[in-house]
Amino acid sequence: MSRPQSHFVTINDLRLHYLDWGAAGQRPFIFCHGGSAHARWWDFIAPAFTESFRVITPDWRGHKEETCPASAC
Repeated sequence: MSRPQSHFVTINDLRLHYLDWGAAGQRPFIFCHGGSAHARWWDFIAPAFTESFRVITPDWRGHKEETCPASAC
């Protein structure tokens, strides 16, 4: 099973985490979790798509690795 690269992006003081499987030149396929899940929810499914897609699985605000600015928490 392939392993994802862990990344963070900061937008307007909001630090968001996402996992990235595949190569930058591939078409993106974004997997969105629901409820109380997180980006790692897709660890067993995402690798099946990496031959054709760059799979990106974000952690939504308030889930797992992401943070929020003190003014919004």
